[in-house]
Amino acid sequence: MASANPPDAGPLAGLSRRRFLRWSALGLVTAATAGRTLWPARLPEGLAPLQHLSSTEAAVLAAAYEVVTDDTDPASRLRALARMDAFVGSFAGRLRLELKGALLLAEHSPLLFQGYLRRFSALDPEQRAHCLERWQNGFVWGRPVFGAIKELTSLARYSDPASWEAIGYSGPLVPPTSERPWTETDRAYEKLRAPIPKEGDIVEVDVAVVGSGAGGAAAAWAVARRGLKVAILEAGEHLLPRDLSQREDEMYPRLFYDGGGRRTANRAIRVLHGHGVGGSTLHNINLCKRAPDELLRHWAIPGWGPEELRPYYEQVERLLDVRPIELAWVNKANGRIRDGVK
Repeated sequence: MASANPPDAGPLAGLSRRRFLRWSALGLVTAATAGRTLWPARLPEGLAPLQHLSSTEAAVLAAAYEVVTDDTDPASRLRALARMDAFVGSFAGRLRLELKGALLLAEHSPLLFQGYLRRFSALDPEQRAHCLERWQNGFVWGRPVFGAIKELTSLARYSDPASWEAIGYSGPLVPPTSERPWTETDRAYEKLRAPIPKEGDIVEVDVAVVGSGAGGAAAAWAVARRGLKVAILEAGEHLLPRDLSQREDEMYPRLFYDGGGRRTANRAIRVLHGHGVGGSTLHNINLCKRAPDELLRHWAIPGWGPEELRPYYEQVERLLDVRPIELAWVNKANGRIRDGVK
């Protein structure tokens, strides 16, 4: 989809957990005292009740949405808030708490640090743009706050079909699942859908493998070949081809933990941690690459050199029918990258 992808560094990059919590606490204290009473949050008119965002959080995102996306249509902003609310609902408790702290800090930063006598949601668009620019380029805590806001607002904007014509996107290549007729291929895949044991069921196996991603699936396959009875435990859904809608706002919560918001402990690196039968292979586009020989020699791990790993690579490549991508399969975006590096 031709949307603005979230920044690789993530919304909380460059800020230690301790320092982030300190700044979040400052925002929370401010909100609990003068902020909430003197300058109540301004919510867009006609906004339906939200399930996951508080009024303050919704006010911050609504105020930032217009500036980040250049979309001033009130109806579009209401749709965007509903999408952001649904997306935040996929976050785990810890990530949800961090987002709450980031948005509260954003709301009260203009009063605390930037010389304005109003909270962020009450500023005019020019002032809001100034605040966002300062957060992006100035304060150490501002960059992760700006990143979090940009991720949510951009995803909400570009997942709205009303925005697609303006950005030159023609929409998903497949119709919604509910509108697609069943095919023989669909029925064949449906027979492969993994059974879900009921509560209280007892399943006796020789080996239980936790996780059905590339590692877990390969381990289960190798053990089963030796005649042992294997069960694979998977936290996510068993998604089949007809379940995939090519819509980021719909698929992120179904394909990734925390809706794709999971990060390393220092929040510097986004971890697209897949969940579902197939794990991260669900979204890694069947890309199969060997680790470069130079890198394996640099790591110098006993038993993991190029010569030791070569027979295993060859076995996997035969099993998966790994082969170079044909030029006819290269899409327009990757084709332009290829042409640019020639």
